[in-house]
Amino acid sequence: MLPFGIALTSYIVIVLFLTITICNSIFLIGIIVKNLHFLKIFIPKSPFLLLIILIPIEIFSYFIRMFSLGIRLVANILAGHTLVYILANFISKIILIKF
Repeated sequence: MLPFGIALTSYIVIVLFLTITICNSIFLIGIIVKNLHFLKIFIPKSPFLLLIILIPIEIFSYFIRMFSLGIRLVANILAGHTLVYILANFISKIILIKF
């Protein structure tokens, strides 16, 4: 990491595109390889009446995971860059004060 350097993954649009692409690819590969048995990841072991509520929640959580992972990645990268900026700024001010 360089001060004032730019990381492509610090842009949320690029990260969301990558996470959506990867998660959808994993979903499609799972469907192709395991056929309809892959969809069992959305069906938890519970009584039948609860499945009516739990299946949409499982599907929603599967797709929301893409956004939460992308946002966490962007936040971690921006925090690292912000820390480097703060330290570089602090060190440059200390050097200028001494001279």
